[in-house]
Amino acid sequence: MAIRILSLLVFGLLLNSTPTYATQDIDYSVIGTIIEIEGAATIQYGEKTPEAAKPDMPIHLDDRLETGSESKMHILFIDDTELTLSEKALLTVDDYVFDPDEASENKGRFSITRGPFLFVSGLLGKREKPDIKINTTYGSIGLRGTTVWGGEIDNEYAVFVDNGEVSVETNRGRIRVGKGQGTTIRSRNAIPSRAKTWPTIKLERAKKVVAMKRRDHIKQRVAQRKESHKALYRHHKENIQNRKQNQRNDIQERRGNKRDNIQDRREEYRDKIKEQKNDMRQNRQNYREKQGSLERPAPRPVPQKRTENEREHQTGDPARQQENNEKHHLRSNSRQRGSR
Repeated sequence: MAIRILSLLVFGLLLNSTPTYATQDIDYSVIGTIIEIEGAATIQYGEKTPEAAKPDMPIHLDDRLETGSESKMHILFIDDTELTLSEKALLTVDDYVFDPDEASENKGRFSITRGPFLFVSGLLGKREKPDIKINTTYGSIGLRGTTVWGGEIDNEYAVFVDNGEVSVETNRGRIRVGKGQGTTIRSRNAIPSRAKTWPTIKLERAKKVVAMKRRDHIKQRVAQRKESHKALYRHHKENIQNRKQNQRNDIQERRGNKRDNIQDRREEYRDKIKEQKNDMRQNRQNYREKQGSLERPAPRPVPQKRTENEREHQTGDPARQQENNEKHHLRSNSRQRGSR
């Protein structure tokens, strides 16, 4: 009996000493994962305070990732796109849509405003006309199933295409860069240089800037993460659909609010016009009452029109009166003769 009790106590202690792991809810809003970091890097989730970035940390839409001096970061997105950031680089995921069943909806918008990078497109670039764009301080890079390098080299910003094709666009123009070619950009307001083949030495220096040390380890981690990312495909699609539905609801709500505001403004305008009319009517009534209470002056007599004889007889000259009488007599005689 004592042995049985002792065994139960030991089993209970083992149970208490065994670590228990709480079941964590999977974050289906994840669009990527940090695979490897060399040196120091930070990640900022939305509006939160930036924190130190570590491998296996998730990446979401609108996240901001930054590498420090002599540091690098390797990222894997759920569509198998790989992105390597070199030192003092700054990345923001502006938009990301991936649906393995509906490739026409897939697109990616990335802002790399600082530092060299190496972008290897995954399933996002497999559609007939990929919708992938990288925005930089010098211009935008449109990708078509591409492995592309970008960053400053030889004191100017450059873009090199290792595989596929890109279009480099600035405020002054746009050019196409094919496989094995590169271009340089002086500023956003300058035309990109004509695409041409880079010297081998320059190409090696560009690749060395973004090369990671533990390449084999990164390949293994990428292969493992690709399998785990497949579980996020369906849920990411649901999140995209929910986001679109929320956007439609927001648009309908804004339209409804706009209609209500227009109706309110119309009613307010009608009330204002009605009030102005009432004020004008009241002012006229007050004016009439005020005018009725005042003593009006007597109207001036209207002068009557005088005939020519009256005007002639009113003259004070007797000779003139005699002459007028004779004229009047002659006119009367002529009228009498005419009547005969």
